[in-house]
Amino acid sequence: MTKRQLIKTIHENTELRYVDVEEVVNKVFETITDAICEDEKVTINGFGTFEKVEQSAYIGVNPHTGEKMQVNAFNKIRFTTGKSLKNKIN
Repeated sequence: MTKRQLIKTIHENTELRYVDVEEVVNKVFETITDAICEDEKVTINGFGTFEKVEQSAYIGVNPHTGEKMQVNAFNKIRFTTGKSLKNKIN
């Protein structure tokens, strides 16, 4: 599902105008992004937790050439599924 499909689905299942739903969805994603960028953990009860974690540097292998290369440390986002969502999909 894309963001546009999410907005359309919410619009079709509520009395809200499309532009209002779009504004709220964009603001939710913006707020989550800002919090993660500020090293905050974002927990949505029943859904899951987003957090920024640092991947330390390591020696990787270029799959095309087989050459070893240094991969610098970088940040990535970890998502941990909430209990309710985990139970629902299993």
